[in-house]
Amino acid sequence: KTVEDLSNILTFGFRGEALPSIASVSKLTLTTRVATEAAGTQIVITGGRLGNVRDVAWPVGTEISVRDLFFNVPARRKFLRSDATESFHVTNLVTHYALANPGVAFTLVSNGRESIRATPVATLRERAYQLLGPATVDRLVELDAEASGIRVRGFASNPQEQRTSRDAQYLFVNGRFVRDKSLGRAISDGYRSMMPSGTYPAVVLFVELAPERIDVNVHPAKTEVRFRDEHVVRSTVVAAIRDALERARMPVTSFPAPDNVPVQRHAAEETPAGSELDEVAPP
Repeated sequence: KTVEDLSNILTFGFRGEALPSIASVSKLTLTTRVATEAAGTQIVITGGRLGNVRDVAWPVGTEISVRDLFFNVPARRKFLRSDATESFHVTNLVTHYALANPGVAFTLVSNGRESIRATPVATLRERAYQLLGPATVDRLVELDAEASGIRVRGFASNPQEQRTSRDAQYLFVNGRFVRDKSLGRAISDGYRSMMPSGTYPAVVLFVELAPERIDVNVHPAKTEVRFRDEHVVRSTVVAAIRDALERARMPVTSFPAPDNVPVQRHAAEETPAGSELDEVAPP
């Protein structure tokens, strides 16, 4: 409403063109009902053409079903990657959204198989148990630190829990899922000399700060942000990780400073080709 609102963004906004764009290249069914209505509404759109619109019995809430993506644009469809890779990206995205919203239920069904079911819970730890499993969460230490008006919370693994990619790092800024290179480097700095080069810890990291100290409009998908005081944010994240590991008295094995020596990956541990998560890896 005012010019000042541009530097005080607390909502995530809505890209209004996204849904009709998807509907133009798929068979889309949207079913929704608000609490004040006795019946729900179902809209069917095929390749951008409006089909049936009817009243239906439906619980409060919204379901969007997208089938046969790019069925009418075969030239675009051939650029899709393998089913396994595309499924990985979808599952990863839903996992991020579910971690950021513990009080919201999430269900993901792929090829008739339910791959994610998360009921509403009260805490981030409970949601992490649902999504990551007790075997992982029980080996994480809790992060909760604040400095210079920046709060860092979440979970981080001990240095012995080593992965060959950043797939197990979930990053959020003011509740927004991001793939931020500076936060990726801060995590690596927090574990510097504790882990061999080319390995990464598991981290669920929430960074919270005043909205005027961050620019969220530097990437079309809002997955990148720019901090006004990047060095302060990085140092706060590094300190939070190191303090948490020290408090938990995690056994630490000292490793020499990384020399950018590549680590041999096993095929089963590889991130699917084209994963954006590799983009946050430091050089």
